[in-house]
Amino acid sequence: FSDALAISDCAFVSLEKGATGLCVPSKTYSYMMQGIPLLAIMDDCDINKDIIDYNCGYTIKNGAASDLVNAIRELSKDHEKAKLMGQGSRKVFEEKYTSEICLNEYCKMLKELIN
Repeated sequence: FSDALAISDCAFVSLEKGATGLCVPSKTYSYMMQGIPLLAIMDDCDINKDIIDYNCGYTIKNGAASDLVNAIRELSKDHEKAKLMGQGSRKVFEEKYTSEICLNEYCKMLKELIN
């Protein structure tokens, strides 16, 4: 898996229509950690907001095949944009999704539920 991440120019993350809010593909965080631009094929969700806010890839609605094709073409032609998106991907990971940050959020949520 780490070898595949090391040679990837972009990464797909997808969720079936209607599944957002239930989960986020865990591979998303591995891709962010590695600094890989994301092609997120799913309904609107928090990850899509992060992708937009941090400019770390493209959000594509389920079934929008032409949007996916256009995103792939754009990334393949504009290597500087892909590089910047990769940096944005790493940045969002460092600011929101490290193990320490997620563990603290999880503990905070548990404390709120207990109290």
